[in-house]
Order: sequence, then structure tokens, then C-alpha cells
Amino acid sequence: MSTKDYSNAQESMIADFLGWSKVAGSGAADFHAGDVVSDKFLGECKTHESVGSKVVFRQDVWKKITDEAMVFGRKPVLFADDGSQSWRRTYCLVKKPVDLSFLPKKEFFVSSYNVNFKKQLNFDPDKLYAKMKKNDNSVFVVAWVEDVLLMNLNTFNEYQKYV
Repeated sequence: MSTKDYSNAQESMIADFLGWSKVAGSGAADFHAGDVVSDKFLGECKTHESVGSKVVFRQDVWKKITDEAMVFGRKPVLFADDGSQSWRRTYCLVKKPVDLSFLPKKEFFVSSYNVNFKKQLNFDPDKLYAKMKKNDNSVFVVAWVEDVLLMNLNTFNEYQKYV
């Protein structure tokens, strides 16, 4: 399979899981913003050609999707997985809203994820999953380029209903 095949598989999985649409021609030219889209969000998807032990969010990709989302009047979201193209191993970054009180406390567990990240935000999904195991719908506040929220795809699916 080519790199594009892996990307297509991931984009289709995310769009189907969230009830979103794939952006036609994504990755083909500069004028196609994002990979997946909803009425509120524009998402960029990143995967690998083989399954690894790390999920990686790159700062340059975050900047690209935040700039594109602003142009299209949507909220940016960056999706990354460990190369499995599985919803269970897919994580999301979104900008942290000023106020998180819109999230029902009975449904979401919000905590800080205090790690020093620079150009890349990367982590072992198994270790992060161990932190999430105690609480469904865990949302981590991460100080990175700007304050962002880190969550798994299933939690993001619930989160998008409140934004």
C-alpha cells in the first residue's frame, strides 16, 4: 500500500466514525484545506505506514490546520494515530476554549497533562490510556504552542456535541 492508501483509510475511518465528510482532493494541492470536515470543525489527519508505539502531533501541522480553519470559519482539530488507522488508537488536539464549563462534569473528566513538549507533542498511547482508564471521556489540558485539549477519538465524538 502507498502512503496515500494509509492516509485514505485513516480519513475514511475518522469521517465515518464522526459522521463528517472527507475533503475531496485533500493532500492533492495547496487549495484543498484539511482532510475531514463538519459544519463546525476542519480536521487534518496524520498516520504512519506501520504500527508504532508513539502518537505524534507536529507543531507545523497544527499551525497549518489552525490557519486553514480560521480562513473557513471552523474550529481546527488535528487527528493522529499510531499507524493502526483504528479509532481506538486515534487521538485529537483542539484549541482549549477560554472556559470549559460547557462540558458536563458528569460526562467529562478534565485534567492537566504536564509534559514538556516543544516542536512535537508525542506520547505512548498505552501509557496515556492507563491514565484514561479510570475515567471515560478524559480530556487533557496540554500547554504546548498554545493551550490545547488532547483526547481520544471516542471522547472527541462526544465533545463535538457540546461545542
